[in-house]
Amino acid sequence: MSRRLRNLPLFSAVAAILLMVQGCEKEIAPGISEKQANLIEDKLKQDLIDPASLQVDWWPYHGNFVYCGLFNAKNRMGGYVGRNLFMAMVGWRKHIKDDEVVLLLKAQNEELHSDPDDGDTAKINAYIVQQCVKAGYKNELKEAGITA
Repeated sequence: MSRRLRNLPLFSAVAAILLMVQGCEKEIAPGISEKQANLIEDKLKQDLIDPASLQVDWWPYHGNFVYCGLFNAKNRMGGYVGRNLFMAMVGWRKHIKDDEVVLLLKAQNEELHSDPDDGDTAKINAYIVQQCVKAGYKNELKEAGITA
């Protein structure tokens, strides 16, 4: 057996270990790292009535610095209110790292928030949908029953 063939199993094992170490930070959804997801979850929890009840439907990241997905949480009565849309800006300026989330807008729903917004919630929700469509989430919005 040639020397090259004898070293092949060792080379394969080393290559496999290097690939595992290199990819240690797992993706929550295609294009979204665990660190980014944790930052998004932290921002989503900030003014919820029951932050521990947060559930997130992670969609694939389409780039364009805008990440959209759905979240759900419990209201004052202890029931889940239904999925709501959110939008996060991910690494959108040169001085901001890719693993930072700098802006988060979420659909307004008085049942979810400890401090309900008294502004024009319809405009905020329409803006989030519009930005998600621009970022390439039209199919995901359609599947979720959200009209663009």
